[in-house]
Amino acid sequence: MAQIRTIAPPSRPTVPSRNVPAPSRAPVLQRAIPSRPTITRLSCEICDTTLDRLQTYLEHMQHNHKKLEGKTLSDMQQGAPLACSRCKDRFWCYDGLERHLVMAHGLVTQEFLRKAQNKQDGGRCQICKKQYAFNMLQHLVQEHQKNLCSAEIRYSCDVCQYSTTVYQELETHLLQHPKTNGTSKAAS
Repeated sequence: MAQIRTIAPPSRPTVPSRNVPAPSRAPVLQRAIPSRPTITRLSCEICDTTLDRLQTYLEHMQHNHKKLEGKTLSDMQQGAPLACSRCKDRFWCYDGLERHLVMAHGLVTQEFLRKAQNKQDGGRCQICKKQYAFNMLQHLVQEHQKNLCSAEIRYSCDVCQYSTTVYQELETHLLQHPKTNGTSKAAS
């Protein structure tokens, strides 16, 4: 389970927003088209691209974002393994969880801060929908007066007491764990 701990409080007072509606963070697989309730729309947790089928979502993540390599449709049907400990939204990859933490909760992980320093923090702003190649954190602070705090994410095994700040280390642990046989159940 991913747990988030706030490291530092905001460094400046909160600035009232400009009446910008908060982005919808309904679980990715539960957003439905109101006029056609039988079709579930999937929204990419990294770029907000809308897809109609789980198989298409998997292919999009693998080809466009180089994520979920080696995963199959059967794996996807088990559900997203990462959960936000603040609101319980679920995510398929660490980048999606990081983006959610910044946009929904104003929390910045050390990894996301490193990406920002290397101008690798691009993406679509969920507030104004503008696309940025980099400087997303700067955009959020300057354009939307978003207060950001440092956060540490810890991943822990549900079977034993193992805990780490690196998701890939938890995956390696699960592959070697005698009681999980490599399943990612402990990551949820």
